[in-house]
Amino acid sequence: RCLSDWSSDVCSSDLRRPPSPLQQRAARSRQRAIAATASAGADIALIALAAVAGWQLARGPGSAATGLTATIGVDPVLALAPVLALAAGTLVMLRLLPLAARLADRAAAHGRGLTFAAAAWQISRRPLRQGGPALLAVLAVATSVLALATASSWRRSVTEQADFAVGASTRITMPPAAALPLGQVATVTAARGVLASTPAVRTQVSLPQGGTGTVLALNGEAAAAIVPAGSTPAAMLRQLGRSARPEGTVLPGRPARIVITARLSRGPAASPVRDLQLPVLDLQLTDEAGVGYLVTAGSLPADGQLHRLQVTIGPGADYPLRLRGFSLQYLMPLAHPAPATLTIEAVDAAAAVTGGPGTPVPALGRDLVTSVAGQPTGPQSTDPAIATARRSGASLSVTFSTGSGGPPGAANAAITVGAGPAIATVPGIATQAFLAATGHHLGSTISVPVQGQPVLVTLAGEVSSFPTVTGPGGGLIVDQAALQDVLMQDYLQPAAIDEWWLQGPATLQIRGLPAGTTVTSAAAVAAALRSQPLSAAGLQSLLAVAAAALILAGAGFGASVAARRDQEHDTALLEALGARHGQLAMLLALEQAMIAVPAAAAGLLLGTLLSRLIIPAVSLTAQATRPVPPVLVQVPLLPAAAIAVGVAALPPLAAALTGLRRMRLATMLRVEAET
Repeated sequence: RCLSDWSSDVCSSDLRRPPSPLQQRAARSRQRAIAATASAGADIALIALAAVAGWQLARGPGSAATGLTATIGVDPVLALAPVLALAAGTLVMLRLLPLAARLADRAAAHGRGLTFAAAAWQISRRPLRQGGPALLAVLAVATSVLALATASSWRRSVTEQADFAVGASTRITMPPAAALPLGQVATVTAARGVLASTPAVRTQVSLPQGGTGTVLALNGEAAAAIVPAGSTPAAMLRQLGRSARPEGTVLPGRPARIVITARLSRGPAASPVRDLQLPVLDLQLTDEAGVGYLVTAGSLPADGQLHRLQVTIGPGADYPLRLRGFSLQYLMPLAHPAPATLTIEAVDAAAAVTGGPGTPVPALGRDLVTSVAGQPTGPQSTDPAIATARRSGASLSVTFSTGSGGPPGAANAAITVGAGPAIATVPGIATQAFLAATGHHLGSTISVPVQGQPVLVTLAGEVSSFPTVTGPGGGLIVDQAALQDVLMQDYLQPAAIDEWWLQGPATLQIRGLPAGTTVTSAAAVAAALRSQPLSAAGLQSLLAVAAAALILAGAGFGASVAARRDQEHDTALLEALGARHGQLAMLLALEQAMIAVPAAAAGLLLGTLLSRLIIPAVSLTAQATRPVPPVLVQVPLLPAAAIAVGVAALPPLAAALTGLRRMRLATMLRVEAET
């Protein structure tokens, strides 16, 4: 009717008529329902975004930029994940706060105590009024926990990076041509403060797909106590050390020289060997560290007569010493090979540099290993060959053919007899990068060139990484003593020791080292990493932000406690009804505690979760690369719990102190008049 007649007074009055109270309440209810639905949708969307960001971080941080031409951008996931996680955590707590307040109110209704019932009733009446202080408490505790965890994790990561870069508490690196001789090794192994030591041999090998890998030889038993824990299982290193076979004759005491009585004759008869030129007798020795030495005893004329040769040992040898074998070098005859016999009549270990022969020792054990090496120069040459090698009592006899060099000139040759049995392969531990680069797997046997000689290595173990082995091709770790045994049984020069890994104090002092030697301390490397401006400034800034968040949270709770004029009426009413000041103070403190304690607990939990997700993603070195080994998140629980307890205890304490003050007179009179 109104649409057909707009001039009607009835229609005009109907349009001007205001909505009834029932209609107004219905409209407000619809508006609140729409707002609640929209708010719930926004909350769900925010929580979902936070969950996706956390899942993305949990999958692993993106690769850091490296190289001069690389660029570093802002990772949106890394930048937004902390904010989203903090917002989602506080949002969940604020959403659960009204429900918790109603549950507490219902629980208090069944009790007889006034204080808890009144506090629960106050919070249930105005649950969202405490949202601001609760939000600040969650942010403050979470930020503080994140800052503490970042600082603690980075300090630990710096120590682990230094240990990984050095490999031991102290590492000595010598020039290639400045290895310690036999008589000076104890200046390192027996230095003051050295608890354990291992020699190291490092060499580079070519990989099938290009690039190079590292072959690192250490004494497995000693390395188990020296290599930083966590990089390689100690049991694996000890098993590696068991591959070394301490064969040979142990020289008694601490000999200063070794006297050898030997003869070089034609066959078993004591007659000269013609055309055999420049014969020289060498001794193969190893010390306690397993380092091999090829020491020249002197020239042994091929005249069929006994000769006394000796090897002088310096005062700083790493005793006990072990006699591993004998080698005879000579120039082969030009025309025809000749039969010859090398006889070691006696070996004496003398404690004095001058004087008598000393203590007799057996030449070698029953098991002997022989090898022959020759360098013929013409097509008519003949290779040398060993016919027999046997031990009789304390003497050793080796019968061989000298071979011939043929025209145009003489050629070098060598025969070697050592303590057996022969070593075919040595076990090794490969890094994952080495296995990927070579295409091998555990159990495979590969040939590795060392000192120009192929050494067979059986892959017996796998590790993700190994200290000081940082190249993209990875590395292979073998036992140093076993490697030296393989080289010496083939009459090769023992591998030069260019590194020593030591376990001892940070201020370890080694004297008498060759020129050009560098001494690297893990403690010094860690101190240098900690003092880098990029790391120090970032940690200080984060701790400052955490302190500011704590101050802001304290101020927020303080303001909430101070601005309680709307509660003065209820408090005055309780006081007029006979409530004591102690009960009123307890009421106010309990009301604040019911907000502060859950907020602090939520902040502690949220900060721990954020630390697990964010710290591995944001930890970078000064070169903008990921730390090696990867950072291990360490949350200091005691300081973090102390901060959470402090944040939770401050508001109730402040409320209790303000509750002990006398109520304002105007408020009390107003309440008395109303009652």
